[in-house]
Amino acid sequence: MRSHSCGSLFKNDIGETVHLCGWVQHIRVVSSSLAFIKLRDGFGTIQLVFNKADLEKDSEINTGKDEKNSTCYYGASIFEALDKITPESVIRVSGKVHFQPQKDSTKNGTIEVRGHQIQILNIAKNIPFLPNNNKNMPKEMVRLENRHIDLRRHEMQKNIRTRAKIVRNVRNYMDSLGFLDIETPLLFKSTPEGAREFLVPTREGPGVCYALPQSPQQFKQLLMVSGFDRYYQIARCFRDEDLRADRQPEFTQVDIEMSFIEPKDIQAVIEGLMKVIWKEIKGVDLNTPFKRMTFYEATSKYGSDKPDTRFGLEIQQFDENSGVFPEEYTAEALVLKKSLFEFSKTEISEILKVANMSVEGGESKNVYAHFVGEDGVPKQATITSLVGRMLSKHGKEFTANTFKSLGLEPGDVVITSERLKMITKISTMFSLRILHWEEPEHSLAQCFFKKASILNYESMDNFLWVEEFPLFTIESQKDLDRKATHHPFTAPHSKLSQIELSKLILESTLEPNSKKELISKLAEVYGLHYDLVLNGVELGGGSIRIHDSNLQSIVFSEILNISENVKSRLQHLVSALGHGCPPHGGIALGLDRLVAILCNAKSLRDVIAFPKASDGHDLMLKSPAAATEAELKQYYLKPIV
Repeated sequence: MRSHSCGSLFKNDIGETVHLCGWVQHIRVVSSSLAFIKLRDGFGTIQLVFNKADLEKDSEINTGKDEKNSTCYYGASIFEALDKITPESVIRVSGKVHFQPQKDSTKNGTIEVRGHQIQILNIAKNIPFLPNNNKNMPKEMVRLENRHIDLRRHEMQKNIRTRAKIVRNVRNYMDSLGFLDIETPLLFKSTPEGAREFLVPTREGPGVCYALPQSPQQFKQLLMVSGFDRYYQIARCFRDEDLRADRQPEFTQVDIEMSFIEPKDIQAVIEGLMKVIWKEIKGVDLNTPFKRMTFYEATSKYGSDKPDTRFGLEIQQFDENSGVFPEEYTAEALVLKKSLFEFSKTEISEILKVANMSVEGGESKNVYAHFVGEDGVPKQATITSLVGRMLSKHGKEFTANTFKSLGLEPGDVVITSERLKMITKISTMFSLRILHWEEPEHSLAQCFFKKASILNYESMDNFLWVEEFPLFTIESQKDLDRKATHHPFTAPHSKLSQIELSKLILESTLEPNSKKELISKLAEVYGLHYDLVLNGVELGGGSIRIHDSNLQSIVFSEILNISENVKSRLQHLVSALGHGCPPHGGIALGLDRLVAILCNAKSLRDVIAFPKASDGHDLMLKSPAAATEAELKQYYLKPIV
């Protein structure tokens, strides 16, 4: 049907007769004898020129309509077709390739096709919007309702093609290292992995359901037990979570698992993969190995376990022995140097709006901003503020020296806050420091780059590994309630082997007092977990797994107090670990998020062909949709109003 694509014509094609197919992006009829069409296909655009005088002179060109095909127009009769063609109609055009020089001799000419035949393949009717009219682009909801049209936009075409290129590079790289691409089932069973699951009812009996997998976690561990050694998969995953810009109920991850490894081994594989992708997509040579940072350092200096290290503004802690804040709290400060920031009182007030939003969310308390006076003491200190309490307890000299040790000078601004020592994933200082989603124009980072202009923020790619996460999180100091910080399959960091460690823990659990002391100490144990972070965004996370069945059983029963019902749903994994499981570990990278970063997309929806809207609905297909009573009855279900 076509001899070339619209983006594949060059100077060496000049004079050739070609056949092109595509969508009419723009049509301009200059007069009754001259018209132009911008034709677009999946590979580019080309200008078509129709000149009646040229068509009438060329005796080789047929004139009139094709009697056998009423949609074909030749020669001068083409101008009849132009009256019928609408934007986004699909046509086939035949013509000769021509080079059109520019009037300005300093500019290159353009390749165009002088058409002598048009075949109308499909007339576009009632188009809700034109995909390449950026000035009048409708809201996202309208675009999602008409996704087939939205995907014609240049930006969307580029994003989806970039995604395909990234996947191709992932597969080529993993294959080159001897990894096997193995598919795992999508019909799984409900197991505790953190998030709500999507259940799939069956006709086997009342309440008998499959569950869609949140990840292939258990399957890939079973593959290591099976001796496949190196596994990867471009895996579809499902989580019934509350949605936002960076979440979808179904998503894709690059899932990887390896046997007989330490963290550094799989980190080297991932660093190599990032080097390949960044070189192929951005033409950038990444420096490896990536920087390493502990969880404690990340949360202390940057207020988050996924820090953005492209700029300074590091958080500083006050001496715990100052006696001006409770023992269970940590007091923190952000120093805004006058040499970089010259904030007015109004700007400080706006910045504190972000802080107040964070405080309302329970992240911190007692957030205050102070200008530093000539005496080195922060001004306007109320009794309840950290500065006020410090002045009351220790006096001006101590207070001035304390803030001087943080690098403060007269005219600087300091923001103080207090948070629980029990480490959370983010803090108020983090909310202030980063480009805050709700109030980006009021974040310190935005002010930093706007006022200081000391680096190109957008072009930097600061990769790092965050390691040494707490293995368990103590949720209640009173009852020592605890949960796995990531998932219950993560191995603890220990000089002991997993077999030796399981014996030691088991012995400690026999005595009630010893067990309580053990559980308390476990809060200080960190796991062999590692997160890959880029510019404040978590690209993925992984860990070395528990491979000893006794240790896995102890973690379930004695440490996490998982119920018998839940343990029974994980017994297949525990049993498999006891059948000769090798030491192993893995990682999962969020493909959607990776593509969004490389495409500089604002939302994951911009890099997924058919995404769900923010409420989890497919606006084009109108799903989820209510099933009929007859359909529900087959699955022993009925609606409850």
